[in-house]
Amino acid sequence: MKAEVYRLPHGRHIPANQVNVHHAVWLKRWYTTPLEKHYRTLGGLVLTLQTTQHRELHANALIPPKPSNNLMSRIIDFDDENQTMSQLERFSAITNFVGDIALRSWSYEQADEAKRLQESFLEQDEYIRKGIAEPVWNVNPHQL
Repeated sequence: MKAEVYRLPHGRHIPANQVNVHHAVWLKRWYTTPLEKHYRTLGGLVLTLQTTQHRELHANALIPPKPSNNLMSRIIDFDDENQTMSQLERFSAITNFVGDIALRSWSYEQADEAKRLQESFLEQDEYIRKGIAEPVWNVNPHQL
C-alpha cells in the first residue's frame, strides 16, 4: 500500500503525486546482471524524493561511476545489516561505508573506486536531504 501523504524534512506535508523514486545509482541501462540489478535497487540506494528536488538533483549531479562487482557485493552485504533504518539513514550509512573502504583499502584501485563513488553519493546528499519524503499514514490528503 502506498502512502497518500508524505512529510518533507522541514515538516511540510505533500500529496503522493508530488513525490517519486530516486535511484542513487543511474543509468539503469548500465545495470543488467542479477548482481547489478540487486545493487541498484537496494533499500539504501532507492529513496522517495519530492519531485522538484529529484529533477534538480539530476540536472546538477554527475552520473555515479559504476562500481566493480566486488564493491557492489560489499555494499549489498553491508546494506543487508541495516534494514531497520530509515531510507535516509541507510543512504548515509552506505555513503560512510564506501568512504571507510576508500580510507582503509590497501589497494590504490579499490580506494580510488570507493572514493569516486562516495563523492557521487555526497554530491547527491545535498538534494536528498532537502527533498527526502517519508510516508505519513495519519493525515487526510484532502486536508492539504
